[in-house]
Amino acid sequence: MRKIIDVHHPHLDAKLLDQVLIKFGRRTCRASPKTRPVTGPDTDLITRTREGLWRVAGTRVSVDSIIHAFWRGATPEQIVQDYEALTLAQVYGVLHYYLTHRRAVDAYLKTQDRLDKKLRGELGAEHKEFLTCLRRRMEARRRTGNRAA
Repeated sequence: MRKIIDVHHPHLDAKLLDQVLIKFGRRTCRASPKTRPVTGPDTDLITRTREGLWRVAGTRVSVDSIIHAFWRGATPEQIVQDYEALTLAQVYGVLHYYLTHRRAVDAYLKTQDRLDKKLRGELGAEHKEFLTCLRRRMEARRRTGNRAA
């Protein structure tokens, strides 16, 4: 994790960096021996909804969103700008969890992707007439440049 932070924040104060690393369990702290590492999806950092979705604790932001943004090349700072409910420490914590528990997170993401595709197919079939009409109207707007079409 220190390497990630050093790349994105080469001039970050060492004390602040130590506090972040202590918060997410990568360094021990003599003053606070009860510091807990991020060990699973039901930690202080990541919570699991009844539906099985992983979210950043205290927010509605999904872990999926952060990881997908990371895959697209977004920096932690850019992710914080996109999701105002998040702190920089939370984003780094999720990325740390992902990088240290890649197999479990990738399995979760694969399951979510399958469920997403299934739901899109079901909704597409159920609302086929509406979607066809909507596509026609959007195409007509593009051709004419008319917003009221």
